[in-house]
Amino acid sequence: MDLNSKAFSDILDNPKKKKKLNRNMNAANLANSKSYDNRTATNPNSTVKSVSSPFEKLATKNTEPSKAGTELDNVIKQVLIIDDDLDSAITIRTCLESYFKKDNQGSEFQVLEVTMYSSPVTALVEFKPYYYDLVLVDINMPTVNGYELVEKITKLDLNIKVCFMTSGEVNFEAIREINYPTKSFGCFIKKPATKDYLINRVVQELF
Repeated sequence: MDLNSKAFSDILDNPKKKKKLNRNMNAANLANSKSYDNRTATNPNSTVKSVSSPFEKLATKNTEPSKAGTELDNVIKQVLIIDDDLDSAITIRTCLESYFKKDNQGSEFQVLEVTMYSSPVTALVEFKPYYYDLVLVDINMPTVNGYELVEKITKLDLNIKVCFMTSGEVNFEAIREINYPTKSFGCFIKKPATKDYLINRVVQELF
């Protein structure tokens, strides 16, 4: 077992170790891998430059904010994106942050606040239980795949909703084996997805 996998698997088994990791180790020390040298955690107001991809161009082609679901209550939902493909993660964040609705006074406001990580190890170490409403997690990631990551996250947060993302095939057997019998995982997003589909699927899960 390499250092990344061991550090990841030990996080929940030893709470003191997790606190120590949070306090004393940065992402580079924890991951010790070039795959995570450029890990990114963002807030909705930050700006990240990246090379445009066809998927990003498709997602941002319509610059008008989405108005779907204006009948929803005036609430803001917290979404966590974990995807080792940085361009893909940025594109998904851009799509979700374009979703607006009107409040009771007719003013538009952003419905989804998005936090993004390109390192699954760092995402777990810095995970805030009972803060996020939904996690969008890529299945195929190095060191830690999406199934393993979700199993760890759902042990930390009983209420968080999960959407799996993949450009390949979904391993339903692996999902059934996730050691969390009280939660049903039924949200799957095929990448690349259109902007409208992505927003509608996330909104369905959240509201």
